[in-house]
Amino acid sequence: MKFIYSTSMNLPDDIYNKFRLFRAQGVGPVIYRKLIEKYGSADVAISEFDQLNKQYKKKLKVLPKAIIDVELENLQKMGATLLYVEDESYPVALQYIHDTPPFLTVLGDPSLLSKQQVAIVGNRNASIPAMNFTNKIASELCEKNYVVTSGLAKGIDGAAHKGALQSGGSTIAVVAGGVDHIYPPEHKSLYHEIAEQGAIVSEMPLGTVPTQNHFPRRNRIVSGLSLGTFVVEAAKKSGSLITARLAAEQGREVFSMP
Repeated sequence: MKFIYSTSMNLPDDIYNKFRLFRAQGVGPVIYRKLIEKYGSADVAISEFDQLNKQYKKKLKVLPKAIIDVELENLQKMGATLLYVEDESYPVALQYIHDTPPFLTVLGDPSLLSKQQVAIVGNRNASIPAMNFTNKIASELCEKNYVVTSGLAKGIDGAAHKGALQSGGSTIAVVAGGVDHIYPPEHKSLYHEIAEQGAIVSEMPLGTVPTQNHFPRRNRIVSGLSLGTFVVEAAKKSGSLITARLAAEQGREVFSMP
């Protein structure tokens, strides 16, 4: 595992405690930031969990160190990279959203996250013309040295990743579960191809099976990494339109093909 400050098994104590804080139950990116701002350090914040739970009726629960250590060991075995928000290799674009992930797990080439990206998202049941068009657009973006970023879903997402890879370009798949969980399962070969030639990215713990509430969290990373988001044949009330809204809120460009 390529650690932030060390290539050994052990993270520096302050980063280890911050990682443990982020993995605590009831702690997301926004609460994480507020706790760090209030208490100054992760270990002090963790020590205040009991008081916070009583005072604000929260359900914050820190995980045993053994569980954190197992995740770090498994990440190392996978050859994954752990990026911390204050590290110089963390993607700058993602630091400008209000709910920046404190940590990102990357399977593949982490340097791609700092390159100029365009997100392509859309209908899981897209028409064949839309799939072909997406494939072509992704290929042309890669020829212009952009990285194509998407969510590894069926339909438009898959066409975007494939178009990038077929052109010899680079692509990033931001997944809703852990970087070790392949979803949808029919994209198994595509997942492995992206891991070899691009990057699989997640803020979730290893082994996380995505549920419905994980996908909007995934989507704000897709748009947050990118200069703009291109939406193809999005259905009403779809995750693709959520990504488009998030992109607009983040001050990014939004393009569409109805």
